[in-house]
Amino acid sequence: MLLIAATPGRRRASWSSALALERNVVVMSSTLLLLLSASFTWQRLTPLILRDYGATDVGVGIAVGLFSIGHALPQVLGGIVADRWGRKVAIVLPGLVAVVAYLLMGLTRNWLAVAGLFLVKQIMGAIQAPSFAAILAESVPRERRAMAFAVFQVATGLGYTIGPVIGAFLMETYTIQLLMQVNGYALAVATLVRWLWLDETAWGSGAVSNGAAPTGWRDTRASARLVWAAVMAPPGRAILITGTLFVLIMTMTVQGPFIPLYARDRLGMDKAQVNLMFSAGPLVAIGVSLLAGRLISRHGPRVVLLGAVAAFGPFLAAWLGSPSFVVGAWLFAAAYVFLQVSVIAYDTLRAGLVDGQGRGLALGILGALTGTVAALGPPLAAWLQQRMGYLTPFVVTFAAVLLLVVVLAGQGRPAHRRRQVT
Repeated sequence: MLLIAATPGRRRASWSSALALERNVVVMSSTLLLLLSASFTWQRLTPLILRDYGATDVGVGIAVGLFSIGHALPQVLGGIVADRWGRKVAIVLPGLVAVVAYLLMGLTRNWLAVAGLFLVKQIMGAIQAPSFAAILAESVPRERRAMAFAVFQVATGLGYTIGPVIGAFLMETYTIQLLMQVNGYALAVATLVRWLWLDETAWGSGAVSNGAAPTGWRDTRASARLVWAAVMAPPGRAILITGTLFVLIMTMTVQGPFIPLYARDRLGMDKAQVNLMFSAGPLVAIGVSLLAGRLISRHGPRVVLLGAVAAFGPFLAAWLGSPSFVVGAWLFAAAYVFLQVSVIAYDTLRAGLVDGQGRGLALGILGALTGTVAALGPPLAAWLQQRMGYLTPFVVTFAAVLLLVVVLAGQGRPAHRRRQVT
């Protein structure tokens, strides 16, 4: 009798917890949409802005390399904060610091000051990064994890689309400094919403109960040893190599300086056209993201990542010879679609590196290692570009694409299927 009476209550509690955790995906996705819509009114143009403010192309390359390092190394600290005090704290507090950085950025036209404040923003994003991935992975059942990341990427794609379009129309009327400050206000709103409506996750075990004790420092050190062992084990090393090459491709393309500079200097696009080009890819990719989630659930993240990266290279190569803005925008959109699918696959792959309490630190260590190595790409490519020609950064990118395809093809069946077989 007691068992029968208790079962409905437990079922209702289970449904309530599930609904509360599902809300995390909605909150994270909606606030990201708001933030990216404001950020990418101008952030795609960061290399051009730094150059307009007095930086040389080599200076821009060094700055972007530092931005990449700033978004890499602090992820270890972010993982510790996430596991020690919770995902929500690691998301909200750095957001407040980044708000101040954006507002100050809008008060200067000195490229070194703007680059320094942008680096602060990158560091805050790095501290947040492990918790972003962890809270999404822990808010849904394992079999729906790929779809959670897909929904998150739909919001990303919408923000990447809306922001540049708004920026293309506003930048002729309003200054870049004003757009930077609006970016800060949007982040303030997003941070407040996250503080009010995000539910903390208990490292894959459901919602944290009120008064739950945080992880102690002794437990954190033990967790760090276990996480490092997991990263250095053969499956972890495979993800590390894959991640390093994939992050290098990202820093050399959509997150780096070379595509905006090439579009401006070689393809003759103005700033508004560069913004519109960057909005076309995410717009097309929105509809593909949910399909990518289904494909990953069916075939595994490694197989999907292999196919998407292999398809990305040829479209990027075709974009380099675009005869017009319209052709260039469509070719870039096609390349971007495959890159978007790759992002979802890689996020799903790395989220499974470690389950349990150490997930935040595992994601932090992985992000720090992959990002730091990949950060060497932009400054090195900018230096080589001065000596070997304007196509050098893209040669480096294509070499990374080819090597990643070879690495993924050599890893055989997806790890999750091998576990099922054994």
